[in-house]
Amino acid sequence: MLKIGTAVLASAAIGSTSGAFGAENPKPDSGSPARKRSLKKAVMYGMIKTGTTVLEKFAALKEAGFDGVEMDSPSSIPNAEIKAACEKTGILIEGMVDSVHWRTTLSHNNPQMRADAVKALETALRDCKDLGGTSVLLVPGVVDKSVAYDECWNRSQEGIRKVIPLARELGVKIAIENVGNHFIMSPLEAIRYVEDFGAPDVVGWHLDLGNLVLCGWPEQWVKSSTNASSNCTSRNSAEPRR
Repeated sequence: MLKIGTAVLASAAIGSTSGAFGAENPKPDSGSPARKRSLKKAVMYGMIKTGTTVLEKFAALKEAGFDGVEMDSPSSIPNAEIKAACEKTGILIEGMVDSVHWRTTLSHNNPQMRADAVKALETALRDCKDLGGTSVLLVPGVVDKSVAYDECWNRSQEGIRKVIPLARELGVKIAIENVGNHFIMSPLEAIRYVEDFGAPDVVGWHLDLGNLVLCGWPEQWVKSSTNASSNCTSRNSAEPRR
């Protein structure tokens, strides 16, 4: 994500001085072929407001020009139905979103709720593998009046560590998202949180640039994360991050 974000920022900088279309991306009416898009577009399943069945929704997504979709798990939708819709439409499963991470949190004061959160994450990882996705988006915890910052940090890391062996076995990454949960408010903190696990092969970051606009500047996260990564003395500093 950091590499992609840097590339996007670079493109924006070039566009501001040379116009919306550069030599490598000619205007549609210039007679030159448009450059092939290298990135695939996907949306969350809940954003598809048309259709009633999975197949109808995927067909609408395909018609709109999208390549993939991010599904929810745990979910009442059978994986077999999702697979059938993928085969008929060509839509890819980009990954999964832990569907209960806001209410059944890894940071909850109730130990049973935290245990349920671990089970839900395990289900999402298994569903992701079964459907051909690569990562599970996770809100690691929520800080509020009843859950202190340090409690959220310690409890969420404890829960994620329990799931790392399964994630590694399945080959599916746990992607921590920056979101409005009053937790992990800076890029430097995000790096520390991920590197604490010592598992760069399965724990990474889902960098949501849109969410960052609410509390900061996306380009600063990209720059700060890149600089911190190059100067970091952690044992995982040389490993790539998602």
